[in-house]
Amino acid sequence: MSAAVRVRSLPRPAPVRPLLPWWAAAGWIAVPFAAAALAHGRFAWSVVTAAAVQGLFAVSWVLLAVSGLPSLGHALPYGAGAYTVAFLVHRGIVQAADPNGATPAALTAAAAAAGGCAGALQGRLVRNLAPVWTAAITLATVEAAHSLATMWMAPVLHGGIVTDTAIPVAALAGDRAATWITAAAFAAGVLLVTVLVRSRTGVALRAAAGADRDADALGFDAPRLRLFAFVTAGAIAGVAGALAAQSTGHVSPAMVSWQTSLFAPAAALLGGAGTVVGPAAAGYLIGGIAQLVDAPSGLKLLAFAAVLAAAGLRDPRHVLGAAFSWNAPPERRGLP
Repeated sequence: MSAAVRVRSLPRPAPVRPLLPWWAAAGWIAVPFAAAALAHGRFAWSVVTAAAVQGLFAVSWVLLAVSGLPSLGHALPYGAGAYTVAFLVHRGIVQAADPNGATPAALTAAAAAAGGCAGALQGRLVRNLAPVWTAAITLATVEAAHSLATMWMAPVLHGGIVTDTAIPVAALAGDRAATWITAAAFAAGVLLVTVLVRSRTGVALRAAAGADRDADALGFDAPRLRLFAFVTAGAIAGVAGALAAQSTGHVSPAMVSWQTSLFAPAAALLGGAGTVVGPAAAGYLIGGIAQLVDAPSGLKLLAFAAVLAAAGLRDPRHVLGAAFSWNAPPERRGLP
């Protein structure tokens, strides 16, 4: 006669989230401040400022990747933020010179609202569409905005020679101050996106990346979550556009172009679209290098397009998504 042996089950420990992303995020929050402290001279300050602005723009695209929204039109909220700064200054709604320092804060807040509205417009158009249509329609919105931007231009003189057509705006109070302001904005953007991705909101956004039926089964409203991703990413991109306008002292139609649109997904793919630190680091480094070597716009556009083409060939099923990987797919490695 066998006696049943009763085994006392031990309670399972609570799952512990990996700490590496937080340490990595903390590192890249500290990097712009360290670079700002070490930079000396106007040229070094301009490089560090451009790196922080482009890094903030790249990290804002992460929310779209997590939500399964392969937007190729992220330059729309970026340009909306920049042109909002130009509009407010030229209309006299915000004074160009403010001794109290309220001008940059007011312009940046208005740019964030404009970027969020531009993101909401894109989100309303594509929140129920397939990824391929999302990419095509968002890119079409950027081209339409670029055509509108070319209708409002003024020549900017550099050394007595007209080298660009743009709209002058109020610059930040000194190159040194711009370096610290953009560093703080980049750090805040990395922290905000990291918190969102690793919170319950991030879980809901990843659920929205799948089929609507699966998201509904989990109790999530997928279209509304996708719209939230567009609005939040657009607001962050609008801040980046405002800082770009105020740090360079002008706004140009190039801010709403193919090149600007392809920069964010290319940086995300190079750094890892499923992470926050990867796109932030890639955008920061690419932005700084581009400012350092003064690369031609055509060369940068070719490089970004090459990254997207290589990613599409490497992993066509997950390109521009959080699941993308530069590693070979299992069937190419001979695995089941």
